[in-house]
Amino acid sequence: MPAIRKLLRHAKIETAGGKRKCHRKQDEHKILKGDACLVIRDADGRAKNYCVECALPILDQARDDLNALAAELGLNEPGSVAPSAGSHHVRGSTAAGREP
Repeated sequence: MPAIRKLLRHAKIETAGGKRKCHRKQDEHKILKGDACLVIRDADGRAKNYCVECALPILDQARDDLNALAAELGLNEPGSVAPSAGSHHVRGSTAAGREP
């Protein structure tokens, strides 16, 4: 079976090994050594760091976008949380991918 494609491969949480700047509010928010931060890498591999406060609306938007995609496929109702990891069954299909 082919590997499941990772949609959010450019985003991860890291623990800062040293002081970093928050990309969203560079002059106001600092990420200190030991702080958790959201790191998003662009197509060129450059990293943008976001403090926890600034990461929250980014993650909320990503959740909304994923829920909208799932809703378009009929996998969940709008406003619901996407299915848990490991839940790959598509409603109305069988293991062989045929309609019952």
